[in-house]
Amino acid sequence: MLHYFIFKITTTTTVAHNSTFPTLHTTPIPLGSPNMDYETILNQALDLLADNEKRKAEKLLQSCIDDVKKNLIGMNSNLDCERYYYWGRCLTAMDEVEQALLKFEKVLQLDPDHEESLWEMASIFLHDMDRPESAKPILTERLLKLAPNNEFYKEALREVEFNLKLRKAPPPLSKEEAEDNFEKGFE
Repeated sequence: MLHYFIFKITTTTTVAHNSTFPTLHTTPIPLGSPNMDYETILNQALDLLADNEKRKAEKLLQSCIDDVKKNLIGMNSNLDCERYYYWGRCLTAMDEVEQALLKFEKVLQLDPDHEESLWEMASIFLHDMDRPESAKPILTERLLKLAPNNEFYKEALREVEFNLKLRKAPPPLSKEEAEDNFEKGFE
């Protein structure tokens, strides 16, 4: 019988939320049922979503969530921390970002410096919820303090600052754009 693991502490790169971000790995930690590899299932579901197979993806994601729920220890363990993290990632893939944020907050209650959850939250605020003002303190006060040389975090902060500047002073509309917007207001 095969047992699957997640790994903690080294740096590799993963893609999610239309951006690339670091993931921490190294010490094997068994997470769920012997035949349940959360990271593999999540990646398979993301592939299915990319192929426009939403039902199959949601079924996989829900199976992962069900396994997480079944295996929660409830003793504020590192294992529960990682399980809540994957629960949040599954919810994010299912476009349930508000619920995902709650799971990532639960992770941070267990481990305030859980870098992956902080990154997921910043990404959700920035890309899914269009709330760069919420992403900025996570990046500046938490992530960049944990990893000051991380280029992904620095790039995300530049994106946040750019978006905030655009909100304060949006570029002027051309005459055609202004007329189009005016006409759309009457439709």
